[in-house]
Amino acid sequence: MKDIIVLIGKPLFDFYGISYDFLPSESRLTREIIEDYLERVKKDSKFSEPGGCMLNIAERLVNSKRKVFLAGGIGDDNLGEKYKKYMKKRNINSYLKTLEDRTGITINSLRGKCWYYYGASEFGDIAIKEYSEDILQSDRIIVDAYSFASPHKFLLELLEEYPGEKYLILSGCKKEEFMRKYTPTFNFLKEKEIEFEIIFGNFEEWASISKNLIPKTHFKVITYPWGCKVIDKNNKKTQLRHRSMSIKNIYTIGAGDTFTGTFISFYIENYSIKECAKEACKNSMKKIKENIKRFQFWK
Repeated sequence: MKDIIVLIGKPLFDFYGISYDFLPSESRLTREIIEDYLERVKKDSKFSEPGGCMLNIAERLVNSKRKVFLAGGIGDDNLGEKYKKYMKKRNINSYLKTLEDRTGITINSLRGKCWYYYGASEFGDIAIKEYSEDILQSDRIIVDAYSFASPHKFLLELLEEYPGEKYLILSGCKKEEFMRKYTPTFNFLKEKEIEFEIIFGNFEEWASISKNLIPKTHFKVITYPWGCKVIDKNNKKTQLRHRSMSIKNIYTIGAGDTFTGTFISFYIENYSIKECAKEACKNSMKKIKENIKRFQFWK
């Protein structure tokens, strides 16, 4: 039987290299404004591709031994169709729910500014409800904590009931206002004693969470510019350093997701924590080097 992994997060379509920094105010966003703005973005962007934390991680997990599913909300539009075709080509299966909204997008300007319109990805909880019976039959789930910033009633019910291994990614936990939104959810996870196999996050994301909110976990994995640190439930630490590079932040796009996907991929094959960390750091640095070539227009 195949090892079935379900990733739960926000599917987003990424646009890069926008030459202007004007972004519509969130307070006056309407679908009409987004329609007009997106047409400008399409014409101006250097390139675009399907993205989002969970898709990036899924691409690292797909192989002949695993059946990988991505769950979330996708728009009823051309970008949504492109997203699903991209997944199919890479053997990533779909638990995506098509909704009457735009597919979520990220816009990255030449000056390094980033803006999001979450659109249909804000309603991933609807997909959880629709596919919950199938998800409960899987072996592992990987949850992007950023999903907690949207309606997530059915996601919490799923986490409470789920019998398999659970992994948590602290994506989007850098800012204090986000943590205020997350606090009730993390309290719920603590009260229900929901335990995760591993919780991943960079040093900024871990610093944003007070210690009394951290759910039960076998391992905490913390990434730094110099490498990573893994801490088990007995506070035993494994540390791995790699050679630092002088790089722009923009070149690190996807590097954290590559690290996480690689680490989990080796971990579920019963490699040692040190070996998982070594391979994850190596692939993360490889991703950064690939980005330097891809994002030549940022020089």
